[in-house]
Amino acid sequence: MCLGVPLRVEQLEEDGAFGLARERGGSVQRLDLRLVAPVTAGQWVLSFAGAARSLLSDEEARQVADALEALEAVMRGENVDHLFADLVNREPTLPPGLLPPEPPPVAPRDSVRAVLAQVGAALRADVPLRLDLAALDPPAHALLGEILGAGDIAGTVSDDAGRVVTRLQESILPGVWRLEEEGRPVLEVGDCPGVVRREGQDGSALPLPPGDAGMARAVVSELAAAQERLGAQAVGEAPHTVVLSRQPLGQGDLAALAEALGPGRLTLQVRGSLPSRLVSTARRHVWQREHYHLDGRLFLHTLEVGDVPEAFRAYPEDRADAAQRLETLMDAALS
Repeated sequence: MCLGVPLRVEQLEEDGAFGLARERGGSVQRLDLRLVAPVTAGQWVLSFAGAARSLLSDEEARQVADALEALEAVMRGENVDHLFADLVNREPTLPPGLLPPEPPPVAPRDSVRAVLAQVGAALRADVPLRLDLAALDPPAHALLGEILGAGDIAGTVSDDAGRVVTRLQESILPGVWRLEEEGRPVLEVGDCPGVVRREGQDGSALPLPPGDAGMARAVVSELAAAQERLGAQAVGEAPHTVVLSRQPLGQGDLAALAEALGPGRLTLQVRGSLPSRLVSTARRHVWQREHYHLDGRLFLHTLEVGDVPEAFRAYPEDRADAAQRLETLMDAALS
């Protein structure tokens, strides 16, 4: 059972009372709903049904009668679910004019402005921030990429099988980093991304090579002593550096040293006037660093024990300047 009578309520012109109106055959039929005395709701429904008969077709009148019978049954305490069996498990269909409005789309500028407002607040307060950007639509991602650009530091993190699971890129604002973790976009604020520092902290202690390892054993002993002095936390501590380029290491020494260090999962590269490459190792706070000439020739190879090397981090004063620069970028791109 379904009651669907195409009538509308409108105000009568005479004295502001309300009535029913229906368009039929190019003309409008109107029905005065005023009653001469106070009545109950049930009496009003019966009066309406009788008075509206002239406006209703036989089918519509039958629907009204069915509805009144159902109402009387409910008032008697009877179950009327069977009368609505045709409506079970069926989505209601509304006329176009009655459909709920679609929520207005969020403009790319608005969503990007909201993201960058959080970034600016974190830079000014000098506190770390991590934002999941998966909810941004493609136009917003494109706009954010145009504003933040690409800085000098970029890198990857791989899993134990060698598959790249994280890509990271410094923006043109020091301390603002864009990451892609298993395809999921993330934005971080800090001196370096959290995954970079974790890669340095998660390693193990250095094992000493066998006694016949020659110069490699001396190098590893020096690194192990520095690692022990450093302890679990390296943030804020001065690093210890061993310059391999100045050591008389043969191929056997280099092989023993590589075995002692173990493979790392992080690789970072910094461009600029002094390009260099940083590779983590399997040992806690031990990094391999290669320094290059502008033409790509290696001129210095070092091992460092400590926090993430400074060349691959954003300095505090640079992060403070980045907050002001971000405001300028937002005014230019989002105003």
